[in-house]
Amino acid sequence: MLPAPLQQALLLEAAIIMLAVSAATFVASELTRNYSQVDRLWSLMPIVYAWLFAARGEWDGRLVLMATLVTAWGFRLSFNFWRRGGYGWPLWTGQEDHRWAELRKRPALASPGRWRARPACCRPAS
Repeated sequence: MLPAPLQQALLLEAAIIMLAVSAATFVASELTRNYSQVDRLWSLMPIVYAWLFAARGEWDGRLVLMATLVTAWGFRLSFNFWRRGGYGWPLWTGQEDHRWAELRKRPALASPGRWRARPACCRPAS
């Protein structure tokens, strides 16, 4: 088990990475109007986090085993997304996941400014 100060440092490091990646995918989504930018990283970021924890945990056997399993699972998810046209070159291209079009059909999500401006707890029920 990792010592508490190391756990806290790792969680902070992972949170910083998550915030940076979230901001980058949000900006890329807005610029390209392709909201599958986050989907491209959905299966890859857990691999980054798992190996980060394994490395910071001094390559403890259990952490390496978990990172290996997470990597296998992430590659499987990435392969499925790739074969459906989700990845392209340049990286911000590729087919948008069909579920985004379905979400945009909902009245509450039809105007992005409306749902971005208010937290979920404050939105009117539809």
